[in-house]
Amino acid sequence: MKRTILYLFFVIGSANLFAQDIFHTQLFTADMALKYRNEIGLSDQQVSDIKKIYQNQITEFNSLKWDLDVELEALKKLLKGAKVDEKATLAQMEKVMGMEDRLKRLKLTMLIQIKNKLTLEQQEKLKKVQTESEILSSDLITSLSENPRVLLKIDGMNSIEKQPLYIIKDSNGERTVPSVEDVDTTEIESVEVLKGESATEVYGKKGANGVVIIKMKK
Repeated sequence: MKRTILYLFFVIGSANLFAQDIFHTQLFTADMALKYRNEIGLSDQQVSDIKKIYQNQITEFNSLKWDLDVELEALKKLLKGAKVDEKATLAQMEKVMGMEDRLKRLKLTMLIQIKNKLTLEQQEKLKKVQTESEILSSDLITSLSENPRVLLKIDGMNSIEKQPLYIIKDSNGERTVPSVEDVDTTEIESVEVLKGESATEVYGKKGANGVVIIKMKK
């Protein structure tokens, strides 16, 4: 049952990686737009409008995020037992997924509204002035929690030519594993996904297809 839950988390997350690539190149956060307001020539009215868009969304966003954290804890408790109640666990996961979907919609609505306040010229300028690290670090698609989830599908991974490099970090140090099928989700503390240059700079050619670093609880 735990493997089934882990599989579902990976399937859902695989779409997030694809969406991140699209949204990083097409949309802009309020932080980005306001940080480079002078460089891209935002008017006072545009600055006010972007701040208002952010404020209108953030209250509902934070409230839903706090509720989601509570439901995630409930899901963890269901998974901790020696025997897992499959029906209750899947029902709880559906609840979590529904709340996450609402968070994504709120975030995407905000990003679209911000882009629509920028002229085409300002959008092109913003693409040029923002750094690669800022683009990669901006979470345009909201994670389930402050610690990102495992984001790649596991079942059938052997049939995929380009696999990421899986790294497990625990009390025994850091080690490479061929797959994550046997990872106990209840023991995961956090998951970090490295892509592109950020992956190859640390892990060389082995990280060319991305790196998934899973940190286990002590």
